[in-house]
Parts: sequence; C-alpha cells; structure tokens
Amino acid sequence: MKKCGSRFKNLMMLGGFLLASLFIGNVVDTNMAFAGGNPNEDCPVGTTLAAKYNVDQNEDPCEYDFEVKAGTSDIVVFTNEGCDGGDWSTVGAGVDICAIVVKGGPNADQQTFGQTMSGSFDNSNLPGTPDISNIQFCECIVTTTPTPTPPITPTPTPPITPTPTPPITPTPTPPITPTPTPPITPTPTPPITPTPTPPITPTPTPPITPTPTPPITPTPTPPITPTPTPPITPTPTPPITPTPTPPI
Repeated sequence: MKKCGSRFKNLMMLGGFLLASLFIGNVVDTNMAFAGGNPNEDCPVGTTLAAKYNVDQNEDPCEYDFEVKAGTSDIVVFTNEGCDGGDWSTVGAGVDICAIVVKGGPNADQQTFGQTMSGSFDNSNLPGTPDISNIQFCECIVTTTPTPTPPITPTPTPPITPTPTPPITPTPTPPITPTPTPPITPTPTPPITPTPTPPITPTPTPPITPTPTPPITPTPTPPITPTPTPPITPTPTPPITPTPTPPI
C-alpha cells in the first residue's frame, strides 16, 4: 500500500481543519470518538448513512469513489482531497450532515457536530495516522414533534326557563233574549164568481154538387207496314288446286 503525504502536507491539512472549524458557524457540538476494530463503524445514533466513499490509494492524489448502497446517493463534492484528508461539501445537494466516520487501518474516527453542509477531515485522530481507506457521511434524522391538539371545552348550555302561561279568563256569554213571534192574521179568500158558458150555434153543411165525367175518345192505331227482307247472294267457293309431291 502506498504511503501518501508529508509532514508539511499534514501541517497544511491541520491548519485547514482549524480554519474550517472556525468557518462553520452552525456547529453545535463537536465530538471525536475513536473506534477500534477492523470492521467499518456505523453512523452514530440520531443519524443515518447518506453516502460512503472508498479511497483509491493507487491514484496520486488519492481519489474518493462513491460506494453504491441502498438509501444513499452521491451527494458530496471533494476538494483538496488526498490520502490523509480533504475538504467536503453537500451544498449542491442541500443535505445537512451531522457526523462523519473516517476509517484508516483497523481504526475509525467518528466525528459528530451540528447540522452543516461543508467541512474538512483528516487522519490526525487515527492511531499512527494511516492513509484513509473510506469515509462515511451521516445525515441528521429530523424528528417532528406533533403539535398537541388543545382539548375541546364544551360550551355550557344555559338552562331553559319555561315561560309561564297566563291563566285563561273565560268570556261571559250574554243571555239570549227570545224575539217575540207576531200573530198570524189570515188573508180572506175572495168569493169565486162562475164564468157563463156561451150557447153553441151549429155550422150549416153546404150541399155536395157532383162533378160530370168527360167521355173517353179512343186513339186510332196506325197500320203496320212490313219491312222487305233483302235476297241472300251466295259467295262462290274458289277451286282447290292440289300441290304436286316431289319425288323421293
């Protein structure tokens, strides 16, 4: 394995790290935890892996290659990178990083801080300052606290006061005074005077005069003249000429 870096380069990286620490204004807390053992260290509690990069130590300077893993994406841009550290940024992806895990040799250096989108890293906290083999970027897990719903205080219903019913005063009925019936005076019937019947005078019947019947004169019958019958002239029959039979 190739050993990269020099004492001058290490000093430059350390100075860059100190400047980056002053630059990050939203750092809430910075903890560097050393983890021993060859396996990769997981992201700390409260974070989740956003991206992992393996260091190609055969390149000069060393290159950081994204490792495809489920739920991660290539969100980090490296500058001034080398086998012993570099600068990083996730501003383009808009992802807040809360921790990084730097692996080198059999050990890992876990660094936690407040939400940020840029920073620096190096191998200065790894025992023996070996070349970095991979680095993990851990995204903050944001938990949303639900807003408690205020209890509903029911509006008290005012009591219903019944309206008193006024007493009913009966209206007195006036006494009925009967109307006196006038006496019936009968109308006198006039006497019936009979109409005298005139005497019947018979009408005389006139005598019947017979109408004379005129004599009947017979009409003479004209004599019948017979129509002569014209003579019948017979039509002559033409003679029959036999047709000769041709010889066979």
